[in-house]
Amino acid sequence: MAEENENTAVEQKKSSGTLLLIAILLIGVLAGGAVAYFLLPSSSDADSTEESDVEGSGSMASKDFKIFKLEDFSVNLRDPAGAKILQMDISLEVKDNAYEKLGHQEAAIKDAIILLTSDYTVENLNGLDGKLGLKDDIQLRINNLLSPSEVERIYFTKFHYN
Repeated sequence: MAEENENTAVEQKKSSGTLLLIAILLIGVLAGGAVAYFLLPSSSDADSTEESDVEGSGSMASKDFKIFKLEDFSVNLRDPAGAKILQMDISLEVKDNAYEKLGHQEAAIKDAIILLTSDYTVENLNGLDGKLGLKDDIQLRINNLLSPSEVERIYFTKFHYN
């Protein structure tokens, strides 16, 4: 009889250990599901995000905008120590209806960019702030030429100085 009580006690310990293991695994699976639910976007969220990117941001993916390329700028920078040359290619994101207008004024736009950029020094262009400042200045100068403002964004596709 003592042997039977020992077997029963051992079986109860094994079953309670198995039950505890199953409970821990179940809690882990539920916790992982909750984390995935809150951290991963659902397909409807992803669809609405894509739609807002295309419609609201005016990015290159938008059908209301076109890219106008201005390439092969070589500009002497203002530098008292010697000749520093900035080489850059620029792409303009413009409203669809302004694309043709840019083609007719390309020479004036290039001239404005060269005159503006030649007043910069290497120190002015160092770092992110310098490049963003040049982008803003170029966009402002072009939009003043085109009036009303037609350029949404400026992209440097090549930017190198030596």
